Amino acid sequence: MNSSKRGPCLISAKNATIYKKSTAAIIYQSKQFLAMKTFNEENNALVNSFFKHTFFEGWKDGAPSFNGLGVGIGIGTVCNRPKTVLANLSMLLDWLIKNKYKPEIDFSFGESFTQELGFQSLKLIIDRFKKGGVKSKINISTNYTFLKSKEKMKGVENLLKYSRKMKVPIYLSASFDGKYCKKIHPLKIDKDLRNDKYYDEYFAFNKRWGFEFRPMIYPQFINKWKENFLWFQRKLKNFDMPCWNIHLSEARNEKWNSSQLKDFMDFIDFLMEWTYRIPCQSDKKCFAEAVLLKGGFNILSNPFSTNDRKSDCLTQATIQVILEDLIIVPCHKMAYAPFIEAKFKVRNNKIVGIESNNPEMLIGRNSFKDTAMPHCETCLLKYLCQKDCLGSQLETTGDPFSPIPTVCKLEHAKVYSLIKALKKFDLYNIIYSRLSPNHKHSLDIIKELLLKK
Repeated sequence: MNSSKRGPCLISAKNATIYKKSTAAIIYQSKQFLAMKTFNEENNALVNSFFKHTFFEGWKDGAPSFNGLGVGIGIGTVCNRPKTVLANLSMLLDWLIKNKYKPEIDFSFGESFTQELGFQSLKLIIDRFKKGGVKSKINISTNYTFLKSKEKMKGVENLLKYSRKMKVPIYLSASFDGKYCKKIHPLKIDKDLRNDKYYDEYFAFNKRWGFEFRPMIYPQFINKWKENFLWFQRKLKNFDMPCWNIHLSEARNEKWNSSQLKDFMDFIDFLMEWTYRIPCQSDKKCFAEAVLLKGGFNILSNPFSTNDRKSDCLTQATIQVILEDLIIVPCHKMAYAPFIEAKFKVRNNKIVGIESNNPEMLIGRNSFKDTAMPHCETCLLKYLCQKDCLGSQLETTGDPFSPIPTVCKLEHAKVYSLIKALKKFDLYNIIYSRLSPNHKHSLDIIKELLLKK
């Protein structure tokens, strides 16, 4: 027999069993290897799960949610890619409707009505939501520059009517400073046309539509704010609008100095007395309801308010999408490359998922507690302080999670002034009795340390 020719390979039963086990092990390990996710795949799964449980589930019918969807064009007020924005917005709306998501829309296109893209985008949202059976609303903060043009004003009012007809109403808030503080935002024209007739148009417009006023208190003009507030109240009365229809916020930046903080404290004391004496007619129960139930012009009530988030910063309440690139960022002030948290994945002109970019930032800003921030954890005011927005903190300190020292001083000045005024008018106990244990704890310590008399 030729040795070069061999018959079939014969193995023993024992060896056959070993061979089968080894082969099965190799196949199993290969399947396990193939099933292993890459680092990026794991991050994508993590981010999608986080969005689902933090936001998306709350956007469905019947789900309780205070979270919304912010859409905007990023940093700046003018978009150089309007076609891209409209195409991406269309894909985003299709994705929302397909998944039966119905968030409130916070619309931030710079000054939304100064460019045609704003009108086009709003009509697209309204039409697509109406067609998809989505009942929602659209919130826009604007300085009402459209009132300078009768044509623009007519366009805005037609859009407001249309939005109500389609059951996707638009709500505006008037972000302007008032007669005695108008120089904080000078007009980019030779002649300032903001006279009494100009302001009457503001109030008449808000009267027609039931919108509120949201002026900002800046340190440069804090000494004008007593006069400015009384001017607002005269205008509200003249147009038969409630005195509470003004939402005051203080500029939370590094520009407050000691003299301005003193003026701010004087204004808080003035506002407390005016509220107690004028609309409440020295009625303590009325005052408590004004501060705790009617909003107290915001500025008087926010130290005593609570919410379901871990932070007062609205980044925990909104997914902010920059439409030019379909990226997700914490807010418009943090729309920079290092803070891009995720991006919508597009295939064949459809959104097919979300890709992770910075999951640490996404989870960090949505899960952190502002009472545990550096400097805040041991602060006496941590349950009374409104804190700051992460974007402002980034711009000032370089760290979104580090408070601005001057804003800390501003909050101390406000809370101290509130407590002092409450004691002065014998209103402390009626407010104190209606507060949470955490608020009471902070007030007890402050009262003990600062108000011994």
